[in-house]
Amino acid sequence: MVMAGVSCTIGLINIGSATAFNIVISIGICSLYASYILTEALLLWHRVRGTIRHPNQMAGSTWHANELVWGPFHVPGIWGILLNAFGVGYGIIVFIFSFFPQTVNPDAAHMNYSSLLMGAIMLFAVVYYHVYARKVYTGPVVEIAPYQVS
Repeated sequence: MVMAGVSCTIGLINIGSATAFNIVISIGICSLYASYILTEALLLWHRVRGTIRHPNQMAGSTWHANELVWGPFHVPGIWGILLNAFGVGYGIIVFIFSFFPQTVNPDAAHMNYSSLLMGAIMLFAVVYYHVYARKVYTGPVVEIAPYQVS
């Protein structure tokens, strides 16, 4: 019921101003792609460095909480690196183009100000983390080790 209300409210923005609706949608798109780019880039970095262990290497060894282990499916070798690099590149292109306005020569009333709002959101998040969240966030609790292959 709450999500239906949120969806209706976002839809009502379009009645007041199509530009405001486009800004809300643009912020959603760039936020999603920013999270995708971050995770894909970190995966690509660990792939290139070779710091992700295969489950077969875990048998009989001690597992540390900050080690990465491949799950049941991954694309090995150069093809996995190329696919991750393509994902990062595509995400960067979509991220950049999500800030563009709809028209070629927009005036101030029809400009897409989502880049300004996205920067303000990111600045708020960083300040909030350093002022408050860093002191109270403890992180996830690791209760089990990954499966052992014998």
